[in-house]
Amino acid sequence: MRTVSTPGVLRLEPRSLAMRANRALCDILDYAPDEIESGSFSSLVADEQFPAVSRCLADLDDDWPSVQSAEITFVSKRGAQLPLRTTLSRTVDADGACYLLYIDPPPPPGTAGRDCVARIFKDICAGVLVTDGAMEIVAVNNAFSRMTGYQEHEVLGKTPRLLQSGRHKAGFYRRMWQSIRRNGCWHGEIWNQRRNGDAYPELLSISALKDADGRIENYVGVFYDITAEVMQREELDKLAHSDPLTGLPNRHLFIEYLERTLMVAKRNAKPLALLFVDLDNFKDINDRHGHAAGDLVLKEMARRLSGCLRRNDQVARWGGDELVMLLTDGVTSEGVITVAGKIARALSVPLDVQGVPYHLAASIGISMYPYNGRTSAELIDKADKAMYGVKWSGRNGYGFAD
Repeated sequence: MRTVSTPGVLRLEPRSLAMRANRALCDILDYAPDEIESGSFSSLVADEQFPAVSRCLADLDDDWPSVQSAEITFVSKRGAQLPLRTTLSRTVDADGACYLLYIDPPPPPGTAGRDCVARIFKDICAGVLVTDGAMEIVAVNNAFSRMTGYQEHEVLGKTPRLLQSGRHKAGFYRRMWQSIRRNGCWHGEIWNQRRNGDAYPELLSISALKDADGRIENYVGVFYDITAEVMQREELDKLAHSDPLTGLPNRHLFIEYLERTLMVAKRNAKPLALLFVDLDNFKDINDRHGHAAGDLVLKEMARRLSGCLRRNDQVARWGGDELVMLLTDGVTSEGVITVAGKIARALSVPLDVQGVPYHLAASIGISMYPYNGRTSAELIDKADKAMYGVKWSGRNGYGFAD
């Protein structure tokens, strides 16, 4: 097949389908003009497509004048199948009525591959951003615009810094570019910013493209919006570390927080206070009104204790009707007693349980770092024992560890 840049034209007689072709079509199909004129139209079209092409021609007779377009697979003299875009029409020329087929030439060698790459770049579901070696944006695709809100003309000539969300420190970007310079690429999660100012997480890969001499010609970033995945991950993390009834941190998360706080307290020589709070006579509520009423009381207890906290204090559900509190700033024995009094007053406000007013009360055990222990296990054990000491002494009060 010769390289052809002009459309091929095939003239068909309506009844006999006798053919006459221009030079371009002869070159496309590798036939001489007299070979096409002496041959049959069916020999030029792939067998499986010939019935459909015949129907197209019949449709032209039924709805004349009309024009139809289709991709028809032609067969060259050598037997090669060539899918070519074809326009079919019925007209009248100097020799009478006829069908005219205008056949687009096949693309030059290599063009089809480039066209395919161009379509992939344009329509791939991943966002793609291309810069030159100086980090100025030279191209983006449709998915980039859909995810970021920026149209191509708004970002050309600018740098990817316009996408930065401000959530990452300079060290993050420094390590990213160290990886790109060392390995030619970087892959990871990053928070970027849409045109409307919303920050969003994306999974990003950056590659450096070099010329034959090893100089960087382009940087290519390919990214996916992973907002849904991150939200799901955060929700699962919340479920793993939160108490489902009260919404407070659970025992596991509280111990992690206590361990971290102890490290800071040891470094800064600051005291801490751990309070074990156990609701008095909770079993009576469950026995008289059922577990649904007990759950209501626990949720209200959690809400009231949260209201007794200062900014850096922490409260969590330890289990059953037990809650724990960690006081961290400016801790003194007098200050802890003040907090215990606030808890008692907060719980004493009557709570309606299925029409019955309840005055809640709690037994509170207190241990202090470093006086009662230097590890989380020691502080928890001492506060727990102090709380049981209050219960044995008549409930509704507080007590310090020995």
